[in-house]
Amino acid sequence: MAWRANLSRGVKEIRFLFCQSSPASALAREFVKKNYGDIKARNPSLPVLIRECSGVEPQLWARYDMGVERCVRLDGLTEAQIDSKLEELAKAGGSFFASGTQAHLRKQDAWCSGAFVNICNHAHVTVIKT
Repeated sequence: MAWRANLSRGVKEIRFLFCQSSPASALAREFVKKNYGDIKARNPSLPVLIRECSGVEPQLWARYDMGVERCVRLDGLTEAQIDSKLEELAKAGGSFFASGTQAHLRKQDAWCSGAFVNICNHAHVTVIKT
């Protein structure tokens, strides 16, 4: 997990979104309980946001330079799989601008962004559209 120490190099913000009581969000809640301290200890200046929203499917968001965001759904994933998804998002932050895939990421994640805005608008979560 050495990659965790470099998380803040390419990622500007990490956001976990889940329901505070649904069984579908149980593993995401457990992941945050077990791993939040380690992530913050290794990246003290990185904002790691926890957003609870009744009835929402668990999601993990990463915000990169220039407001680009990427989302991964977490429903049905184990703790190890969630950790792997976080690692993928972290590694993508260092390479996607160099590889010219910024526009692709915006299109690819439009479904997740739309779900976030529509489902959780009542939770007073501000979304900046890119």
